[in-house]
Formats: sequence, C-alpha cells, structure tokens
Amino acid sequence: MAIDFGPIETTLEATKAEVAQYDASVEALNGAKGELVAAQSAVAEAQVAVTAATEATSAEKADVVAGITSAITQLNAILTDLQG
Repeated sequence: MAIDFGPIETTLEATKAEVAQYDASVEALNGAKGELVAAQSAVAEAQVAVTAATEATSAEKADVVAGITSAITQLNAILTDLQG
C-alpha cells in the first residue's frame, strides 16, 4: 500500500510560505524599531538643544539686565553729581 504524501507536502509548502511571510514581517518590524529608536534619539538631542538654548537665553537676559542695571547706576551717579 502506497502512502500519498501529496497533501502533507502541500501543507508543508504552505507552512513554509507562512513562515517566510512571518520572517519578513519580523524583519520589517525590527527595521521599524530601529527607525523608532533613531527618532527617539533625535528627539532627545533636540530636547537637549532646546534646553541649552533656553539656558543660553536666560544667561543672555541676565547679562542684559546686569548691563541695564549698571547703566542706570552710572546715570544715577551722574545725576547726583549734577545736582551737586
């Protein structure tokens, strides 16, 4: 009695095709994960840059305020001298 392996071979080939599709999906997901990690890294770098810019702006504001305060102090001294 001969055993007909036809249906088993057909099922095996279909299973191999499904596994290949699964493998391709896993590779695509891994690629997307890599892109997401790179994007998250870029966002973190941008946040650092924004923080640095904000701190620089605050430092610049402090310098401007100090300059204005110094100028006002000098003007007050001049006015005091003029008033005698």
